Amino acid sequence: MHWSLTIGGWPVQHGVGIAGGFGVGAGRLRVARGLGHWLARSLETERRRWLLWLPVLVGAGSAGFFALPDQPPAWSGWLAAAVAAAGGAAAFRLRRRASGVGAPFLLACAATCFGFALAQARLNAVAAPILPREGVYLVEARVAERSPLPSGERLLLDHVVLEGIGGDATPRTIRVNVRRSPPDLAPGDRIRVRARLRRPLGPALPGAFDFARQAWFERLGAMGYALGAVELLPGQRNDTGLAIAELRA
Repeated sequence: MHWSLTIGGWPVQHGVGIAGGFGVGAGRLRVARGLGHWLARSLETERRRWLLWLPVLVGAGSAGFFALPDQPPAWSGWLAAAVAAAGGAAAFRLRRRASGVGAPFLLACAATCFGFALAQARLNAVAAPILPREGVYLVEARVAERSPLPSGERLLLDHVVLEGIGGDATPRTIRVNVRRSPPDLAPGDRIRVRARLRRPLGPALPGAFDFARQAWFERLGAMGYALGAVELLPGQRNDTGLAIAELRA
């Protein structure tokens, strides 16, 4: 039995007969050589665009991180960063070679590993507490943003104090929907309201949009709705960083 395969213009033949074992080994060797020649020609064709492929490879490494079924251990990011540094250094040493796929291949591996490490670093950099349990809480917080809704508005709150929750477990920011708020409410005001809160929800179906992941990167630790009127607490708006949000509101 014989079959042939063409890879990058290189014919690869494989035969199984009296010398079947030798044919299998020789066929695999020809396939490997054909793949090597095809890869070399492809890289040579893309030589002027190698730099443009770097962000694509970095993005592929980050996408690979988020495509994993479970979160990898923290040391995996450091390992990927070390591999990226070693690959980049090796590619720099081989940069003067006129031919060969060593330098671009190492650089591609380095960029992919760098994207993986970058995703791990970003994940750890934005880590913030998430509401430990669903329930009704008395909330004291500062209004960071206001967004209109068909019936009421949505408040993004920071500097949060939750009744019965310690400071280390208190979310950095929470989002509360209210039906009615004080007419003169503006970003920078502190309010008190009783609200039912819960953790950000994950995807409703496998492969659907994961709001919990987006909330993690926004440091949004809880969401819910007000059960009563919003009480405006006395105080001055002394944070100039909220000027843009106030202007938008």
